[in-house]
Amino acid sequence: QSGTLDNGTVQPARLSAPGGQINLASVASPGELSAVDFTPLSGMTMGNISLSQGASLETSADTAGRISIRGGQLMMDDASIKVISMNGPGGGIDTPNSSPTISITAETVALRNGALITADSYGTAAAGDITLNVDTLTTQAGVNRLPLNPTNNFNFAGNFIASDSRSTDAGGGPAGNITIQGVGGPGTAAASVLLKDSTISSRIFGGTTTTRPSGITITADSVVLANEGLPAGGRAATIVANTLGTAPGGHVAFNVNTLRSNVNPDETLMPGTKTVFVISNNDPGVTAGPTGTITISGIRPESTDAAQLVAVNNTFITTGVDGGNPRTAPGNITITTDTLSLDTGTQIFTASFGDGGAPAGNITLNVNTLRGNATHGTLITG
Repeated sequence: QSGTLDNGTVQPARLSAPGGQINLASVASPGELSAVDFTPLSGMTMGNISLSQGASLETSADTAGRISIRGGQLMMDDASIKVISMNGPGGGIDTPNSSPTISITAETVALRNGALITADSYGTAAAGDITLNVDTLTTQAGVNRLPLNPTNNFNFAGNFIASDSRSTDAGGGPAGNITIQGVGGPGTAAASVLLKDSTISSRIFGGTTTTRPSGITITADSVVLANEGLPAGGRAATIVANTLGTAPGGHVAFNVNTLRSNVNPDETLMPGTKTVFVISNNDPGVTAGPTGTITISGIRPESTDAAQLVAVNNTFITTGVDGGNPRTAPGNITITTDTLSLDTGTQIFTASFGDGGAPAGNITLNVNTLRGNATHGTLITG
């Protein structure tokens, strides 16, 4: 917990273990926890964990360590969890038990006012995987604004979950995987995920054609994306898996019953919202890596399982291609749902903008009902 000095200055609380491991658990009743993963062994009640006022947990190093959090509720307000690697030997790819990861298991997770969870790499090491096992995840912007790129003064997020490989060299490590799923772990679905004014990023800036691609996967009964806009402007509400070098871009997958973007539960439009972006793009140049794919479907793992409702308003879903060549793999977009509703400036596109001959991806809509609001304007184009 952060404290306040006699002169009124807030002194942030910091817990650091460079290259090591931080395990943080909170319990609210007697019992036993597993020493391996903090799983309750005797039905104990998990307690609350609060990180605020600039508090931070960090294991950053050449090859960063691991951070594991388990509780009933985790609240982050103006706080950070950092597992940042530099020039370790491949980031532990060949020794997965020592690879940099962030694992959070809690019934409720709330990110507010510039909360940052990052497992980036700035060198040869791999970026770490980030896994949130939750029943409910909510994010809410505040006065703090986090830059998506340190040198960019336009793109900001109210909260930021990132596993980017930021080295522009061919020897840069791969980006990490970001997974949001049920509190029971793999094979389970969260009940509710609300991403408001926040960004999830798994980007790669360098690498080679053989670099392992990353992915962003959200499995939940209900997912809501909303962009109400940040103080002093700046883009927010982005899910991005771009490639800015020769390595392949990451994939984005929503496994949901309902997905609403800038849309209320009764399917009316949220007033005054900004554009939400779900993107896997690449940069110009004939050697640019291929974009990833974007899929929206039901909770079950089979690709034919359909979501119940996908309703998007003022939303860009794109695998637009700026670079590559005729042999570049296309980035396809597939939406499988009973009802697909498109409104107010929504665009689903896989256009190829570059002059290297790279193909645009296919767009496949597997639906029973498709509603496009022509009054406000929607666009589907390949």
